[in-house]
Amino acid sequence: MTPASVNLYNAAEARKNLKQRYDRTVQRKLKYKVGDLVRVSRAKNAFAKGYEGGWTIELFKIYRISETRKPSVYYLKDLADEPIEGFFYEEELTRVRKDLNNASFEIEAILDTRGKGRKKEYFVHWRGYPDKFNSWEPAAPLDYLKKNKKNEE
Repeated sequence: MTPASVNLYNAAEARKNLKQRYDRTVQRKLKYKVGDLVRVSRAKNAFAKGYEGGWTIELFKIYRISETRKPSVYYLKDLADEPIEGFFYEEELTRVRKDLNNASFEIEAILDTRGKGRKKEYFVHWRGYPDKFNSWEPAAPLDYLKKNKKNEE
């Protein structure tokens, strides 16, 4: 039935036909759920190095899923619970199976030092994370790692 042929007498039949067509569309099962930890794909240009990873180091948490958009989109927060602008499609995300309580993160640089002896602390910049995640960390475990690294070399 064409849209031009719909009139007052066959409108119910046209509505029924449209509903059947709409109900036939397959609802895809969502790949991720709220609370999942994910990484976001990096935008690659023509001269991007293929041996570098295609995903961000920084982890994000899904806090909202919009199924009203087709395809479904995901809204993310960083680990400081601040929302990330915009939304992301399923293909732009990859799940990370990581327990944040026991996770280890790589230190990019030690920016500052304070204290002496047992109270010594380092102000560290975490690899792949913005400056707002810089933090003061106890020096003892970091000094231990430094010594082991020197012994291996």
